[in-house]
Amino acid sequence: MVVFYYAEPVAPNFLTNESSTLANHFKNWGVLSAIIFSLILIKLVLVYVFSGLFKIMEVLPLQFFNFVRINFLAFCSISVGCLIIFFMDQDIWILHVHLLWFLVAFYVIWLLLIFLKLMPDNRFRLFHLFSYLCGSEIIPIIILIKTLY
Repeated sequence: MVVFYYAEPVAPNFLTNESSTLANHFKNWGVLSAIIFSLILIKLVLVYVFSGLFKIMEVLPLQFFNFVRINFLAFCSISVGCLIIFFMDQDIWILHVHLLWFLVAFYVIWLLLIFLKLMPDNRFRLFHLFSYLCGSEIIPIIILIKTLY
């Protein structure tokens, strides 16, 4: 939430800031939490549909739970970055924009990791695996990048 708030010159600021009350901040936190939870559920359904479509249901737990783990690692790293920026006592919005690029880099690394984890399985053709990853990973990452920038 902090990254989106301070990266306003580049990223759209959808957080309301009409009054700086505690209730307003809790409302923003609740809305952002609901959006994140909805996106994770949509991701689970998307991966479930594509694994069923490509008949590789055994990939579903590996892909989704590794996705949750890499998101946890990315957001913990971004939180540490926000704390460092906070303790520097600087209001430099470009640092927060770099944290958003760091998130995009995490997703690209995640895409490469899942590709390398699924590639040694000999029952997948490279085109089959690439098509599956396009539908479940690459297109959502492109949508994320286009939304943020």
